[in-house]
Amino acid sequence: MGDFTASHETMKITFLCGSLEPGKDGVGDYSRGLAAELIRQGHSASIISLRDRHIQKDVPTKEIQFSRGTKVECLRLESSLSWKRRMSETGDFLKSREPNWISLQFVPYAYHLKGLPFRLPEVLDQLNKKFPVNWHIMFHEIGDDFGKGLALKDYLMAFFQKRIIIRLHRKLNILVSSTHSQTYRNSLKKWYPGIVKSLPLFSNINTSFAESKRASSLLGLDKANRKDYLIGLFFGNIQPFRAFSDSLKQFVIAAESRNLVPFIVHMGRLSLRYEQAWATATATLPEGVLVKRLGELPEKDVSSMIHLIDIGMSTTPWTLAEKSGGAYPFLEAGKHVWFLQDPLPGSPPLSEGFSKDIDVCIRNAPFLRPSLSVVAKTFLDQVSAAVR
Repeated sequence: MGDFTASHETMKITFLCGSLEPGKDGVGDYSRGLAAELIRQGHSASIISLRDRHIQKDVPTKEIQFSRGTKVECLRLESSLSWKRRMSETGDFLKSREPNWISLQFVPYAYHLKGLPFRLPEVLDQLNKKFPVNWHIMFHEIGDDFGKGLALKDYLMAFFQKRIIIRLHRKLNILVSSTHSQTYRNSLKKWYPGIVKSLPLFSNINTSFAESKRASSLLGLDKANRKDYLIGLFFGNIQPFRAFSDSLKQFVIAAESRNLVPFIVHMGRLSLRYEQAWATATATLPEGVLVKRLGELPEKDVSSMIHLIDIGMSTTPWTLAEKSGGAYPFLEAGKHVWFLQDPLPGSPPLSEGFSKDIDVCIRNAPFLRPSLSVVAKTFLDQVSAAVR
């Protein structure tokens, strides 16, 4: 990791998110990873989860969590606590930490069961009046009409979520706004009061482990015949779509045209609702195609498997490609990710390493890999520039 601390004064930053159960909440994992990296770069960072559903009821929990070996101080507030109690506990924690920045990690459903946290702007405004700090907001998810013909329910959901976001900006006088998604940036430009900067995601998996012998054994291969296969890997949940089976057959054609044996692998959790879709799609593949489900694996095995395979595969819709947490471990390991779904008209181009063209992915030309240290530096650059 490069030394990025010299260009920034030491900062004290507290992240706010919904939940902090390791491995159960992607934004919580993101917050922990970024906080830990800031600590490694010489800053002070902590996290508060404001609506945690994975801890004992009615009991605020202070604990130390770890990310890549670095300790991060956390306060977890259970979802059944009143907002008054949660803000009281948050205030006490902030008093002890004395941050000069609070970074709100925004996902509507993280702060309200139905994705409409109407009270959030007011309760955070009350907190800010007691503990005035600089505010940053990271948009991980927003409701919007990305396509025409939305159902009335979806249109109203997007409408009210926009109103909540605008109130957050005005109440907190947010100085810096960021998102990882070009689609979200394009949307926010139309109605959000602030300027939204780009802040990429990073891999929540430590991809430094590359034990090819172990990964090969999990697939039933030996090192000598690895080169005979084209291996594509899905990581995490899939989102089946109408042409899912046909897209898998494209992979088969690409492999066979190169005189390679097609091998399709799934690693990680797969929700019950998608089990049948996976079974149906893979059952239609021609004879001779290898298919394997690995389930959940230890982090070292996950990293080693990603280094072993040829391409990552994703069913995430094109417009949400840049928020696909399962894609970033591939990028960090230098593997291209093939997006199976076609883009909607007017969709922005994908970032480096993402492609709809399977041949581009298989060629695996070098690209600029995202890294946690660079994302942390970008975050520091953005908040530092706002107070100069």
